[in-house]
Amino acid sequence: MSQEYDALGGGEVNINDYLDVLRRRKALFIQVFVVVVAAGIAVMAMSKPVYQSRAAILVGNRREIIPIINQDSVLSAFTDQWESEPLATQVQEMRTGGLIQEAIKATVRERPGIAPPEVDIQADSTTSILNIDVTGADPSEAAELANKIADLKLTDLKGRDTEGLKQGITLIETTLGDQQKALDSARAELNRLDQANPSSNKEAREEANKLRSALRSEFLSAEAECAAAAEAKAATDRDYQAQLARPTVEIKVNVPNPDWEHLRAELQKLADDRKALLVAGLAETADPIQDLDSSRKEVQKSLKEQKQFITETREVPNPDLQRLRERVSEAQSQYNGALSALNVKRTQWQQAASQPLPDLRAEFDERRQQFRIQLVAAQKSIEELNGELRNLTLRQKQEVRNTRHRQTQVAVVPPSASSGKHVATMLISVMAALLLATLLTFAQEWLDDRVNKPDDLERITTLPSLAHVPMIPQDQPRLLTALAPNSYVAEAYRGLRSSVYFAALDAPIRRIMVTSASKGEGKSITSVNLATVMAMEGKRVILVDADLRKPSLHRLLGAENDHGLADVLSGIAELDEAIQETNVPNLRLVSSGPIPPNPAEALSSAAFDRLVEQLEEMSDVLIFDTPPCTPVTDPLVIARRMDGVILVVYVGHTRKGSIKQTLDLLGRSRARLLGLVYNRARRHSGYGYGYGYGYGYGYGYGGYGPEERARPARPDRAVPPAVARDRRALGSEARSASTPPPRRRQDS
Repeated sequence: MSQEYDALGGGEVNINDYLDVLRRRKALFIQVFVVVVAAGIAVMAMSKPVYQSRAAILVGNRREIIPIINQDSVLSAFTDQWESEPLATQVQEMRTGGLIQEAIKATVRERPGIAPPEVDIQADSTTSILNIDVTGADPSEAAELANKIADLKLTDLKGRDTEGLKQGITLIETTLGDQQKALDSARAELNRLDQANPSSNKEAREEANKLRSALRSEFLSAEAECAAAAEAKAATDRDYQAQLARPTVEIKVNVPNPDWEHLRAELQKLADDRKALLVAGLAETADPIQDLDSSRKEVQKSLKEQKQFITETREVPNPDLQRLRERVSEAQSQYNGALSALNVKRTQWQQAASQPLPDLRAEFDERRQQFRIQLVAAQKSIEELNGELRNLTLRQKQEVRNTRHRQTQVAVVPPSASSGKHVATMLISVMAALLLATLLTFAQEWLDDRVNKPDDLERITTLPSLAHVPMIPQDQPRLLTALAPNSYVAEAYRGLRSSVYFAALDAPIRRIMVTSASKGEGKSITSVNLATVMAMEGKRVILVDADLRKPSLHRLLGAENDHGLADVLSGIAELDEAIQETNVPNLRLVSSGPIPPNPAEALSSAAFDRLVEQLEEMSDVLIFDTPPCTPVTDPLVIARRMDGVILVVYVGHTRKGSIKQTLDLLGRSRARLLGLVYNRARRHSGYGYGYGYGYGYGYGYGGYGPEERARPARPDRAVPPAVARDRRALGSEARSASTPPPRRRQDS
């Protein structure tokens, strides 16, 4: 419920926050948008007329130039690499290459003050057509340039096709030479094999038997080495097992003699004592020094009889055991290596023994068959290449009449100016206007330190919202007694009363202080209207004007200010003389009285504490209207004596820095902050008007106007009892408004 001043918190931002910024600052947004669009229209009006002309060319498929007889032919891979570039690639080459510049240089005349024509090239992938659009100030020049670009592109395409045919012919001729060499090589190898006629396999068999014998000898040698390694490993294991019974051995070591060390220390101490006595002034012949010298001689004699080191017998780990462990590991490694070598030799010998003896005659016949196949394949390839070479040579002669690439549309002189540039300029102006207006709007919002909506404070503090009081027109009354019972303002103050009651669930709230960060934020109106709605419910309410610097409650309630709080604190008047009745039943007023010279000292005195206790006995609720927190320290003095503090925020006026400073000051004074009242909140400030305090229910009313105040209640809608009671009270107050209030309260 209620809470003391907490650390500054944060909040989430969503799309509604950005829309709210544009809605609140729509005047700036519209002004910037209109100015930028008007500037774009002016630029468009002052620009010279432009003309557009189009030429189009059809880009044919380059694969049609070279016919493929066999898919396995060398030309098949060549045409895959030589295939026409995609239209998008050709468009990019035309834009970045020198083709356009060459055409401009050949057709466009340089004239001062006139920009050269603009060229735009687009590709239609469905029809393989390149559209060349030229826009310029001279219509005939635009048409001539478009046709020149198309002519240069067609020349380039045909030149590439001719170059491709030349490359294909060169490739075939090179391949023919390679195939002829392969054919000659196969014939020579066949002749050589025919001349060689092996008649015996004896030498080959003898070589195979020698290899088998050598591999068997190597296997037997490896087997002997493996057996020797196994025997060495077994002997090392036996030695190691024998040493395991002696894990430790005894050794003799020299260690310092403790008796000798003790005598040495005692001798040093006697020398230090003798030196100290000499320093103290005793003579060499003094008895104490003579005694010390005698003791030193005895200790020196005993020290000579003792030895500085003595011999001891100790047990240490057996060093032979560690050495044997290393030998066992080494023997195991040698055995593993010998065993691996034995397995390798066994495998080699078994493979050689299992292979049959070679037969050179069968191998000779197989090689002759392979070369015959190569000879036939080379002859067939040469025949195919000769056929493809004849076809390419014929194509090269026919390429002069090439119609695959042709101009499908000739550019003509445009009869009228083009409107496309104006449309583009207008679109750019509108987009720039939207972007600049949005940037300036959000820049102004970012630089604005005012609290423009409740979310602004939710990002810097975790205090709950008690109420959102709507903005009242200047020509309308501000006091609750002069408003319609069903008005939005009345509902907002009833919501404030309910929020205060909810805050009292944790601890009773009888002393309430209403303050603000700076002047002019509506704290006095809030104090009066909050006291009024509490008095309407039957509470005995005393409203105290604790603003001893610029009081205003007596003027708002039409009361006198001859005697008040300042007189009571200074002892000039009694409390009964300062309490005044008002037109609102159960509501009494203690005005400020004459302005004292030292308001802060008067409010921090013991007399003020006694006054608060007396007023608390005479009422159910005490409401103190205090000065703003940032200019003076008066509210900080009062806040620590209150059960709760309400901070009024003027939406669209209060600075966030002032709110932070106020919260910091109240936090240091250990004030119990109940929450915030958003005063003069607009309809689009982000919340409906009504209850706050974080419970999520309230009345989401719209605007405020005279017609709503006179609107009758619907008979089919139930009216809450508290609202009906307030309406009856406000009605009786309106009837008795012409009767002036009594000047003083006659009894206590």
